[in-house]
Amino acid sequence: LIQVEEPVKEEGSKWLEIILKGITDKNCLQVLYHGFGRPEKEHLFSPYLLKEYRNRWYTVGYSATGKNILILALDRINEIKQSKEKYIIDSEFTPASFFKYSFGITQVHAAKAEKVELLFTPQQAPYIESQPLHHSQQPLSNDEKGLHIRMKVYITRELIMSILSYGAEVKVLAPKKLIIEISKHIVEMGKIYI
Repeated sequence: LIQVEEPVKEEGSKWLEIILKGITDKNCLQVLYHGFGRPEKEHLFSPYLLKEYRNRWYTVGYSATGKNILILALDRINEIKQSKEKYIIDSEFTPASFFKYSFGITQVHAAKAEKVELLFTPQQAPYIESQPLHHSQQPLSNDEKGLHIRMKVYITRELIMSILSYGAEVKVLAPKKLIIEISKHIVEMGKIYI
């Protein structure tokens, strides 16, 4: 009677309980993490948040090793142990402000959020209105040309992949550098089929 979306793989879910306990008890954790294309690294990690995105779990917290706030994918964690090190609280951290300009899970520390304008076809418009792409989404117009929206986000791989997923149903109007980036991807995609 009810079917919910299930994750393709459940790797990483075994760490949910220990990380949640670290958050609630304010315990520092010793995390052995293997990021994509990087060597395995140990982090003295003070977890602040567990976040699910696209059927994958992530934790956000302060790494004393990296001396900044990191997002770690749970399925990339090889080991977690309790640590005797001090739990570090960042009084400035709130999930809402940390992910304010993020599209998906990516948060870019040094980047500046940009105003992105997209024009969706009239056929796609009702879907974009009912399922906004981002909380900052604002309609600028909705007429026979389509739905023109603006949102303030970081320009990341996740944003680019999302725009490309709409194919000919969307056109990037601004900023110029995003237009160029999307155009390059379209040209490269075209080469695959020639």
